[in-house]
Amino acid sequence: MIEAELKGHTHSVTAAALSQDNSKVASGSDDKTIWIWNVTTGRVEVELKGHADYVTSIAFSQDDSRVVAGSGKTVQIWNAITGKVKAKLKGHTSFVTSVAFSQDGSKVVTASDDKTVRIWDVTTSNAQVMTELSITLPDGSIINKVADAFYIVYPLQQPTPIISPVLSVSEDKQWIVGALHDCWIPSFYRNFTSFSCSGSRLCLGYESGHVVILDITSMVALAKQ
Repeated sequence: MIEAELKGHTHSVTAAALSQDNSKVASGSDDKTIWIWNVTTGRVEVELKGHADYVTSIAFSQDDSRVVAGSGKTVQIWNAITGKVKAKLKGHTSFVTSVAFSQDGSKVVTASDDKTVRIWDVTTSNAQVMTELSITLPDGSIINKVADAFYIVYPLQQPTPIISPVLSVSEDKQWIVGALHDCWIPSFYRNFTSFSCSGSRLCLGYESGHVVILDITSMVALAKQ
């Protein structure tokens, strides 16, 4: 069931992220901007500008006060309320493919096609290049190697209780996959270019510049009727 359809980007949506409390969506585009939307009203609350290339990845901090995004070889951190840039992180020699905050928000972890992972201190903007296959940060966040050039952060605990088991999307883009149940994605929603899962919600970005939010709980309930 569609919970919201957000329209406004003039180019393809290349990255999307749901806030920790599921009240906001950050969408990055080929138009080199990031928009933070209010899920309830469907309105843009903040527009983030400053990247010189299209946005490849986005993440909210655990308290939803900041947004980190990768674009080209650079990473920027914004205040999610005021839209002001808090830090610019440079060091990768190829495209940034993934970004994430540590559990306590003191570190930003970035992965790149240059086959390195950098752990940035948010205060100083200094970076540690990761060489181990797995490392645990002081706050308990775990960084694991997933593939030759892709890494991901796995927090040991969620800041707030999650509504449902972790969701993902099948490789053929036909199913929302969960630990307790799967949900079929209608064919007219499958041509998405980016996605993000959080709680019971799935956020999909499209080449048209639109963003669609699906509520899997409602979709499962409707399928059982």
